[in-house]
Amino acid sequence: MAIIPLKAWYLDGYEPLSEVIQRPQDLRLNRNSLLKSGLRADFLDDGAMVQGAAWFEAYLEGAEVLFYIEGSGGYAIANLDLLSQEIYFTKQDINARFDPVVLVSTAEPEGELVGALGEILEELNRRSRLPLTLKLAPRPVGVISPAHLRQIRKSLVWIADLTPEGRVDPLVSLELGYAIAQKRPGQILTVQTTDGPLPYHLPNPQTLIIPPGAATAALLTPWLETTLARFNLLSISRSERELAH
Repeated sequence: MAIIPLKAWYLDGYEPLSEVIQRPQDLRLNRNSLLKSGLRADFLDDGAMVQGAAWFEAYLEGAEVLFYIEGSGGYAIANLDLLSQEIYFTKQDINARFDPVVLVSTAEPEGELVGALGEILEELNRRSRLPLTLKLAPRPVGVISPAHLRQIRKSLVWIADLTPEGRVDPLVSLELGYAIAQKRPGQILTVQTTDGPLPYHLPNPQTLIIPPGAATAALLTPWLETTLARFNLLSISRSERELAH
């Protein structure tokens, strides 16, 4: 049987897939079998090269080691045998599928929230390993298009504007439900004020209350710093981490 090498890239921290596949592969594989939840393969690289790799050291230390495998998706190493050169993977969701975008769903694209986020990202991008882009998703009217849902699904961070400046309507509940299904808790934030009853109740830190007259940027910054640190994009100090929580 002919060997058809597959490229595999080690995912150490967040990196968008479009950039991952531009760098040299970290492992060459020959796939033996593919199951719905796993993959078995032989690695084609020299054993000494494998043992000297950063991902192999992480594997020996018991860390979860993630790879993107060409044409197959995201996987975590389940077991590895250096003697037989066999490696077993289990299917795994990977952060690389997200674009480096902070998406804001809002009815007020020129409101205070959007302005504050622009200033914050301009500052944080100076310290971030990868720059993030602020994008606006105008609140749908009547129906949510597939393109709108795709923006929510692909964004690294999704923020729903529920302040008085951002009109709250029934479609927000659909956006929020879709985001919860597609993203992890740390990728979702609803921004609210204390004025009036609100129909959406998410646990902290998914909800940010901005009282009238408060400095929006000052309240948003710790949350975004913690989020970027979670994706290994930004290092924050212990005092900043405690403040964020």
